[in-house]
Amino acid sequence: MTGLRISPTVLYCGPTDVTPDERCFNLSELNLLSPDRASKRRYQILVLYRDDALVNVRIDLGLASSFTAPEFRVLGGVVDEVTGRLEILHSVGELREIAEHQRAGLMWQPQIEPTDLLRRYHDQRDTNRRRRRGLSQFGPPHRV
Repeated sequence: MTGLRISPTVLYCGPTDVTPDERCFNLSELNLLSPDRASKRRYQILVLYRDDALVNVRIDLGLASSFTAPEFRVLGGVVDEVTGRLEILHSVGELREIAEHQRAGLMWQPQIEPTDLLRRYHDQRDTNRRRRRGLSQFGPPHRV
C-alpha cells in the first residue's frame, strides 16, 4: 500500500514522458471531442502515480470512426475504502498490452440476456398462489 490518499486534484501532462515500467492506476480508451470540436477522436487516458500524486496523461490515438472496439477501462490498482489508501498493481506496459487485446476483440465481452418480465411476473403470482394454498412447489414427493 502506498501512502497516497485520493484527492480531487488531477494534473494533466504531455504524453512524451510515459515509460512502460511506470506504475499505472487506470487506463481508459474513450471517444471524445477533439480540442477544436471538429471530430470525435479516440483517446487513451492513463492515470499514473508520480511523486505521491495521480497524474492524468491523454494520448490521441486517431479518429474514433477507425476503431471497431467499444470504449473501455482497464483498472491497474485498487483503493481501500476504509483507509482511503491506494495500491497500484500494474505498470503502463501491462495495461497497454491488455488494451491491445481489448481493441483487437480478443477479450471476452459479457452477453446480457434480456429478462422476460412478463413470464417472471406470472411465475411469481403462481408461486404466491401455491404458497397461500399450502401446495407443493417442487412436485408430489416434496411439501412446503
